[in-house]
This record gives sequence, C-alpha cells and structure tokens, in this order.
Amino acid sequence: MGAFADCVSMAFVLDSSSQLNLWKKRLGRVPDSVWERTELECLVLAENKLSEVSEQIGRLKRLRMLDLGHNRLTRVPDGLADLDGLTDFLYLHDNRLTSLPLSLERLTKLRYLNISENAFEVFPECVSSMSSLIELRVSDNYLPLLPDSVGRLSCLRELHLRNNKLMSLPVSFGMLQDLRHIDLRGNPLTHLPTAIASLPRLEKLDLRWVDTHTTRLDSKPRSTRLRGLPLIQRHRPPRVPGRANDGLSCMRPPGSSSEHPRNALLPSTVNAWLRPHPRPDRVAIQKMPETDR
Repeated sequence: MGAFADCVSMAFVLDSSSQLNLWKKRLGRVPDSVWERTELECLVLAENKLSEVSEQIGRLKRLRMLDLGHNRLTRVPDGLADLDGLTDFLYLHDNRLTSLPLSLERLTKLRYLNISENAFEVFPECVSSMSSLIELRVSDNYLPLLPDSVGRLSCLRELHLRNNKLMSLPVSFGMLQDLRHIDLRGNPLTHLPTAIASLPRLEKLDLRWVDTHTTRLDSKPRSTRLRGLPLIQRHRPPRVPGRANDGLSCMRPPGSSSEHPRNALLPSTVNAWLRPHPRPDRVAIQKMPETDR
C-alpha cells in the first residue's frame, strides 16, 4: 500500500465510529470509502488541497459538524443540502468560493457557518434562510452590501464582517434582536443605520481600522441606552508574525487588556450610542480549535 493509503488507514484507526479527522493528510481528493461512513457525525477534511467534493457527501445524513476549510474549492456540491442533521458547524473558510448553491437554504438547523476568506462579491442568498444560525462569519471577502433578507436571521448573536467593502448596513439589522457582537473592522463605512441603536442585547460594535471621522449615523439616535459599549477602536493592532488577528480576540471582558479602551476618537454620535450590557449565557456548543473560526 502507498503512503496515501497508509495515511487514510491510520486516520480510520485513530478516530471513533462517529468521528473522522483527516486534517492535513495531503489527500488531493476525498477517498470514496469516506462516503461509506454513514454513521459519521463529525468529519474534518481541512487542509487537503481539495478542489472538489463529491455529491456523495449527501449520504452522510448524521453529520453534525463538517470542516472543509483551507482547501481550493471553487464550488460546494448541492449534496450538502441533504445533510439535514448538520446542526453544529459548517466550515468553508479559506477556499475560492464565489457563490453557494441555493439548495443550502435547507440547512435550517445549522447554528454556525464560516465562509470567511473566500471571493464572495454577493452575499449568498441561501444563508438568509438558515434560520437557526447563531454565529456567522463572512470576513475577508468582497461584499459591497448586505441584503435586507439578513434581518431574517433572528437567532443570530455574532456577525463577523471584517475586511469587506461595506459602506453601510441594511435597516433590517433592527430585526436582529439577539445580536450581541458586530465586527465591522476594515470596512469603508460612510454611515450606519440608527436601527442598530434599537438592538437590546448588543454588547460590542467593533469599528477598528475604520476611518471613523467620515462615519456617521443616518440620523441622530433618539436613545442613549447603548452608552458605554466596550471595545471600540479604529487603530490597527500590531500583527504577530505567523498568527492571525482573529475575531475571537475581541471577546475579552472589558478592562482585561489595554487593547480595548473606549475609543475617544469616535464621533460623539457613535460613542453616545453605546452602553455596557450584562453578558448573556453563551451557546452551549464546543468550537473546534482553529486560528480564526
């Protein structure tokens, strides 16, 4: 047997019947034998130089977590929509995707989606139908705007939009009543909708690396009940070689780091908008370790 077969055999030995970790095995393509593992609940295929994934993936009906990150995918199969048990995580970040199949709108139980570090110029329509999403990561793409349909994601608590081309946000953001964290770092924002001021659970609006001198609210907010929200900065933090400045670093409690003072450089119309809010209970699902999931 060759080295390829040895790697795959070893992975099968090390993993349980419900979990298969083929991370960084240099596969090039997914062995057909993987699609026979219909008992799988967790499948990791990250960093394997994959350029395609078979439609047979739809046979893995019990999957709860799927990691296809850090590959070379230009499309994902429609078969993903058949994974109606996919509830915990879908990682598609760091690929070459420009769109997602509309059929993925059937993934209505999915709670975490990461499509960061791709080549999206249009927000995938199917994502707005994933009504159970709690955390959505769409950072490092080329989105100039978000559709009003984003407001349908009523369970959303975290929305990461760092390093896109957004100049504003849709008014429908006011419908995201569970939203706690909005990451808008590195976007060319010119104005923000006052609907954000109505979000009752918002804890953090991250505007670092945004030219806040040209950012304004659509109109003066009627309420100052969001006063004092922590972690607002506009200066880019120093980069550590070999380590990404990931979104999770922003989740430290207020006062735990000098990196997160209230930003006096923000316009008063924005600072007057913010207040601290008690942290709600976090979602009881375990994230897989990764630099910027």
